[in-house]
Amino acid sequence: MLFEELLRTYLRGSGFEVDINRRKTSSLEYDLHGRHDVDNHPLIGEAKAHTETIGGKEVSAFVGKALPFLVQTPPYSAVFLSISSLSPEAEDYLRNLHEKTSFRLSVKCGSELESHIREVLKLPTVDGAKSTTKELVPFASTQSIVHTNRGTFIAVVGSGQEGAFDDRFALVGSSGSTVSDQSLLQMLRTSLPALQELEAVWEKSAPLNINIPAREIPSGLITAVDWLDYRRPAGFAHFVGRKDKIQRAGALVSGQGTGLVVELKARSGVGKSSLLSVLAHQWSTAGHRVELHDARDVQSGEDVLKLIQRFVGPSYKLASFEEANDAIARMSENLADKHAVFIVDQFESTFLAPEVYTAYEYLALCIARGSWPVSMLFSRKDDLLTTHDDMLVSCHIPDDCIDSKRYPLFMARAVLKELIESLQSTQGVKPC
Repeated sequence: MLFEELLRTYLRGSGFEVDINRRKTSSLEYDLHGRHDVDNHPLIGEAKAHTETIGGKEVSAFVGKALPFLVQTPPYSAVFLSISSLSPEAEDYLRNLHEKTSFRLSVKCGSELESHIREVLKLPTVDGAKSTTKELVPFASTQSIVHTNRGTFIAVVGSGQEGAFDDRFALVGSSGSTVSDQSLLQMLRTSLPALQELEAVWEKSAPLNINIPAREIPSGLITAVDWLDYRRPAGFAHFVGRKDKIQRAGALVSGQGTGLVVELKARSGVGKSSLLSVLAHQWSTAGHRVELHDARDVQSGEDVLKLIQRFVGPSYKLASFEEANDAIARMSENLADKHAVFIVDQFESTFLAPEVYTAYEYLALCIARGSWPVSMLFSRKDDLLTTHDDMLVSCHIPDDCIDSKRYPLFMARAVLKELIESLQSTQGVKPC
């Protein structure tokens, strides 16, 4: 695998000759065994390619596994690598381990690991790659190391205007210049989901950049234009019934002094999207702050950050997810007697996009832990077998949910009668 090859190349450049063995199938986790080239010192380690933050449990499990090697004479060197960062709990565990024992672990995670890989493989620095691609990607949002069978590169992703959703990417090689090999750019765009909605740009395409259409994630849902348009969710003007669900949802999000996460879960086609559209319309009309979008339009964690920016408003500039909590807190102070709801439709689509799923999860935890009139409402299908990271996903939300039971589209004769009467009066439909 390419990640395995990147690890091998990086560790070899760091002076180690190692064997790399895949340990689990639920995510990318590798056992590392080898020796240092100079002094033949033995090494044991673990590498993780997770999108989730590494918790204390995972670090302590590695220490327990490495302990028999660390007490040998001479002791092994122990290295722990992760492309995601350590949680505060994991950092506290390692700090106590180093302060109170003689055991030492070499830990490189998140941005520190990325920086060291760039240094060892002689790849451009963050500032260098940003400077090189400034004309191609005027407003860069993220950079990633991309390892292929044709070399290792830095992908710079961003947009042509400040604050816009990412719409382009450029590739920078180890030489420090942009890559213009269109076959390689197209291969990456096809292979990597995060790049599929973006335009590849390179040196010679610079004059064409102004023609790249700005990428947007529509606010709200595209709803039916009349009573007979069954292919789209019903908007406020073409919606009947479900009054009890609307009242319950309203009571949930408006009756809370603390953050709340609400799940709308039911089988396909029963009207979840229609209900979300109507709720968003009613709340917005009443002066509440509402963000509603379709998760199928979201391609990356950076997209989620831009959606949070749209939710909190332009007054609170967000450069990272770590700033989201403070921005939501400041927004909530200006809500007066209103509330704010972040609504996500088609949430099951994120299960196949770990980065997007994790970004939404971060926001949900942030909202749920706050003391503010802010809620997150998401809908998902419960009749599709969906997986995430080779593991079955449970989206059980312990706080509450609108309705976890499966129910038919029209639950009562009165609702069906109301729909037929609406069709008769507006569309000239006659009953059989």
